[in-house]
Amino acid sequence: MKEIALRERAALMPQGVSEKLQMAELLAKSGLLPNSLNTKEKVYVALQWGHELGLSPMSSVNNVIPINGKPTLSVDIMHALVRGNPEYGGIEWKQRCADKAEVVITRNMPNGITEKFTGYFDTNLAQKAGLSDKDNYKKYPDRMMRARALSRACKEAFPDVLAGIYTEEEAIDFDNMRDVTEPKDRGMSADDLAAKLTNCSEQIESKSSAEASNDNGLF
Repeated sequence: MKEIALRERAALMPQGVSEKLQMAELLAKSGLLPNSLNTKEKVYVALQWGHELGLSPMSSVNNVIPINGKPTLSVDIMHALVRGNPEYGGIEWKQRCADKAEVVITRNMPNGITEKFTGYFDTNLAQKAGLSDKDNYKKYPDRMMRARALSRACKEAFPDVLAGIYTEEEAIDFDNMRDVTEPKDRGMSADDLAAKLTNCSEQIESKSSAEASNDNGLF
């Protein structure tokens, strides 16, 4: 399982829009990112998601992956984020096999109350959801049972930490496949958002430069 030093590495993330866009452009040109992050705008969105989740820049672009138009995390990275929270109280696997998986995650609340959250998934649930005929469930049933159960427990226990993000396994299972780029009639796309942010940033910098010139002229 991948471990992330959340607090220390998150400090490497650029805080401003301009700095983050510059990093996104540099990373997009590097050729070292996942194929799905093929524009600076998509890299920027991955960085922003990672920023909000407390990830470092490189953890963000390597683990926040768009699948079927949705940002996703692997279930192991999701669990790592949860484990990094000071309220995390441990994990206990009740069962884990090719037919079913059940896991319990404990959260120690600030008020002293301890709560346990169970994640469960089995072949019957997979069949009802129309997933049992998918290749992943045929080839790696134990892995898919584990992933579904663990992601359920993580999101039940720490919804405030994970902000509603999907796991890769969940996104792959979506029936309505669509491109990563948002349709124009459904609000602002990632490309348009990044372009707007760039324009706003340039306007702010231009205004700041003009004000500085005016101030110098007074002396």
